[in-house]
Amino acid sequence: SATAAALPDHVFVGCETRKPGVARALTMIAARDLGARVKVARADGLWVLDAYATARSLDEVACHFPDPWRGASKARRRLVNPLLFSMLETALRPGGRLSVATDDAEYAAHVERVFRDFAAPRGWTRCDAFARFDSAYSLKAARDGRACVDFGFRFSGDIDVA
Repeated sequence: SATAAALPDHVFVGCETRKPGVARALTMIAARDLGARVKVARADGLWVLDAYATARSLDEVACHFPDPWRGASKARRRLVNPLLFSMLETALRPGGRLSVATDDAEYAAHVERVFRDFAAPRGWTRCDAFARFDSAYSLKAARDGRACVDFGFRFSGDIDVA
């Protein structure tokens, strides 16, 4: 809700899979009177992206502090993966951006690999990260002595979206 309050010209759709997280988000949205511009879906972000994002309909997507799914056996569940980049290639307007934030060093290395090996060859470039304000996750990371890593990626839009 801090991001939405700071960016009044944007419309936001948040995705959260856990009921307590949805309840907390809705409480903060109501307290700041942001209901007209901020919606919350209790669903996986990839499902929402697949079901509702029409071709070239989004300017920006932020994945801040997704579950790191530590360990090789769980890595396939990570949100930032080639499928996400592929889906965003059709959903983002030309020049659209993806912002990723994590406080997990293993996840940060994973994001770097996905960008280098999959996204960069397809026309994605680095840009400044955006729309991240302190959250419960970033504050906890600071208390625990972990650094937050912010990534920004931009897609040229040079694909056919037929």
